[in-house]
Amino acid sequence: MRVKAVRMLAAASAALLLPFVAPGTPASAARADIVCDVTPQAGRGTINVRNQASTSSPIVDYLQQGEYMDSDCTWVQGGSYTACGGTSSEWIRVHYYLFAFGYVARRCVTLSRHNV
Repeated sequence: MRVKAVRMLAAASAALLLPFVAPGTPASAARADIVCDVTPQAGRGTINVRNQASTSSPIVDYLQQGEYMDSDCTWVQGGSYTACGGTSSEWIRVHYYLFAFGYVARRCVTLSRHNV
């Protein structure tokens, strides 16, 4: 099973990124004491992690059923995609390796918030 990024690292990263929180992100998501886990929705299988919020962006990692990746609880408007029962342009930013960030299709994952 994938080793998740250290929660303290995620909290520290979130604190440093506060000025850069995407428009439309809930105010509670901008707090440094909250981090999130992202996992594929039940029955969705493997989810692509992309370099940018677009299906034309290179795949940099995969998120498999039963695995989790840390997120700073932010999402962005990016390229439109049709997957997981609908069409959207919302992407969730995830930590897939130490200080590396990528994006997963918001419709295809479950986002869980946790206090640090």
